Amino acid sequence: MTRKIFENLHTHWPHGERNPRHQSAALSRPTTEIENTRLSNDYLSKDIGSMDKLSLSPLSSLQKTSRKGLIGILTCTFESAYHGRMMEQASTYFNQHGYDSIVVSHANDKSVELHAISSLDELECDGLIVFSCSLDDVELAAYLDSHPASVLINHHLSKYHDRCVYLDNVCGGRLAAQYLVDMEHTAIAMVTGPTNDLVVQERSRGFLSVLEAHTPGLKPAMTIVGDFEIDDGAKAIVKILDSKETITAVFFHNDSMALGALEKCHQLGIDVPSELSIIGFDDLVESRHSYPTLTTIHQPIKKMGRAAAQLICGMLDKDKPDGVLQEVQSVFSPVLIERETVKKRSIPEDIPRITEREIECLQWASIGKTAWEISMILSISERTVGFHLTNAATKLQANNRTHAVSIALKKGLITG
Repeated sequence: MTRKIFENLHTHWPHGERNPRHQSAALSRPTTEIENTRLSNDYLSKDIGSMDKLSLSPLSSLQKTSRKGLIGILTCTFESAYHGRMMEQASTYFNQHGYDSIVVSHANDKSVELHAISSLDELECDGLIVFSCSLDDVELAAYLDSHPASVLINHHLSKYHDRCVYLDNVCGGRLAAQYLVDMEHTAIAMVTGPTNDLVVQERSRGFLSVLEAHTPGLKPAMTIVGDFEIDDGAKAIVKILDSKETITAVFFHNDSMALGALEKCHQLGIDVPSELSIIGFDDLVESRHSYPTLTTIHQPIKKMGRAAAQLICGMLDKDKPDGVLQEVQSVFSPVLIERETVKKRSIPEDIPRITEREIECLQWASIGKTAWEISMILSISERTVGFHLTNAATKLQANNRTHAVSIALKKGLITG
């Protein structure tokens, strides 16, 4: 993102006209990413140049109307369904109430985020919604102090509680943990986003508090740090399998990672939820159509985007003759959505619940087949064979694979 881009948008209007946002810049259009391209419309008359790292709403149909002003929306990315749907609601609300909006993505890069805020300032935005992923509380507080008509979304600062729209993420973490504990899971892995993200810290704090309350000293058997991307979920499953830990459930800090993990399990032949339970966070539309459908923690994404827009409009309109400062909900509560990816662990005292795949692996191991040979026979990966044999050994309280085969034979789980 370059300063020149925004200077062009701000100053180069034909016939000596003022920036048309004061007349009507119809900027609130479906969001797109623009890189190394040329913008052309009735107002822009020259090549903008390289637009590396810049994402903004297209300026394709500026028309003269009696619009009120321009609202800037700073978000993390356009690729995420979570951010996209939230910002779409905000833009729609602004458009319905006479405001144009321009959406800029900072791609989770702090330097780009700071420059994006500066650039929106140069555009003389009347208000700004900030969805920050990298600025700390001190930096955000300083910005709110200097910009009265600004709102934080998905971030909470106590001093500015009336200008923050956010989810109770601590509660969300507690809901996920309590559900897994109620389903008798204790060997749990947790896959988070970046650890410097306040959302990650809050969800982790809520999750860990329930585990500790359930069993003093109980912690996740594994904690894996991701970046909220779908590929991070797949990578997490591989790490869990490579660890040789007996994991029965995984809590993912967002649905994208959980869906990536679900797909990886399908590829590796791991049955969800019979062999591994998965719970996500967000309740994206895609989570309702996965196979199996994803158990998750719901947050009202669209309502939060709309609430942020309502706050901004309330700030801008309250002193106008027809302005009304309305009550706006700013704190939202998460809800557990129970679907098909979590299963209760019920293990009889005399015979442990061994899955069909674990029995198959034990049966082949009992006649001397190696993990690689078993993987060829069952058409699954060698890593997955190891996962099943390790789980079986743990359930049978065996010291090693050979011991597990011996116990399985004695209990009649496999034949000699």
